[in-house]
Amino acid sequence: MSKSWPLSFTRSSKPSSTAHPAGCDNAAFPAGIVAQRENRIEHNQVTGNDWGIRLTSTNNFVVGNTALGNTTNYDFGVNNRCGEIINAGLVISNSAGAWANFAF
Repeated sequence: MSKSWPLSFTRSSKPSSTAHPAGCDNAAFPAGIVAQRENRIEHNQVTGNDWGIRLTSTNNFVVGNTALGNTTNYDFGVNNRCGEIINAGLVISNSAGAWANFAF
């Protein structure tokens, strides 16, 4: 299984990337995206990590992401603004809003 490219943001960043180099090994950095505070994280796909998206502080905004095959897909902590997490089956309901984050 391929690994997501590890991204780390500290403040006021807007990560939005699904690209990762071939053979990326996340052993030293076991999360797809780690963010501290005041970041906007949207439209990412994170796969095969210990954590898909992990927020270690507050005031982050997280919407429209997809997490697949991570030990923990989302770790949002407290005092963050995040779209609903939809555990997607074979069919995604029309009630899933545009701000939703998906896990499967």
